[in-house]
Amino acid sequence: MSVLFGVISLCVGYFGEYISKDLVLEKRLEIEKKKQEDFNDIIEEDKKKPKNKIVYLDIVIKDFMTDDRTVRVFIELFFDKVPKTARNFYELCKKNKYAGVPFHRIISGFMIQGGDITNYDGTGGKSIYGKEFNDENFRLKHDSEGLLSMANKGPNTNSSQFFITLSACPHLDGKHVVFGRVTEGMEHVRNIGTSPTDFSDRPLQDVLIIFSGEKTPDVKKKTKV
Repeated sequence: MSVLFGVISLCVGYFGEYISKDLVLEKRLEIEKKKQEDFNDIIEEDKKKPKNKIVYLDIVIKDFMTDDRTVRVFIELFFDKVPKTARNFYELCKKNKYAGVPFHRIISGFMIQGGDITNYDGTGGKSIYGKEFNDENFRLKHDSEGLLSMANKGPNTNSSQFFITLSACPHLDGKHVVFGRVTEGMEHVRNIGTSPTDFSDRPLQDVLIIFSGEKTPDVKKKTKV
């Protein structure tokens, strides 16, 4: 009788151990499945996010003493952070609306400003949404050189005017919307930043955007000088 009881106990033990291992395996499979589902959700979410685009500005720098120079600056637009603001600049570049528009204000060590597509002197501008549009958000900070930000006349007065920083400008945070950064050609931006200016920060020699567009595989890094 005791032998039979021992055999039964042994069988129950093996069965219980089998059940336990099976439950552990099932739990592991559930965890792996959940991880895969979470990973797939992340992938799908990334697909829904707007992709950043890169545009370029061809800029001619007039010089009284030497030949004019033409340079190309590439800029990444932050569609993933400020899609409405990025879209405005992107469409203006794609449609070449900045052709003939000067950098009308240059402050050494601070920024270069341009983009007045209506009056060409810093008093005008027009967005793709009408004359002006509201500040989208101030998530990105003016914490380095080479940042593209909206110039404005106060809150919610964004149009086509923009500036590129020549240094960190924390005093502009919360007042101007950062929406891009220079990816190639920052040396040209720095050079423009050293242009001689008058008492109102207007360059004494013209610095003009002559063409703009989207970067594609066939677009070269620089125009000929």
